[in-house]
Amino acid sequence: MRRLLLLALLCPALAFAQGVTVPKPLSLPKCNSVSTPGNATCNFTAGVAAVAAGVAAVTITNAQVASTSVVIPVLEFVDSTCTSVKTLVPGSGTFTITLNANCTSNTQVGWYIAAK
Repeated sequence: MRRLLLLALLCPALAFAQGVTVPKPLSLPKCNSVSTPGNATCNFTAGVAAVAAGVAAVTITNAQVASTSVVIPVLEFVDSTCTSVKTLVPGSGTFTITLNANCTSNTQVGWYIAAK
């Protein structure tokens, strides 16, 4: 069942062809630290952070995260150097998102804690 739900979320057209109903989008409370780029604290399940210009990583402090957590990052803005997420490393109460290069401008990264 989890596999079918994941299929429905990632590829609705294919899921529909397989006879899976696509659930309505989730409306989760989230934090947005884009106005102050850099490391942030957020204890919601989802959020948006900003990697500051001149660096390649941002650390989010979140009490829900453990070293075994699954956190999904999504690059929401691509500048000329930051074009992909290189790693996301969860730890005890924190996770760090590292992009492929130092950014030339503030770059937004969305994230979602899929499994705690």
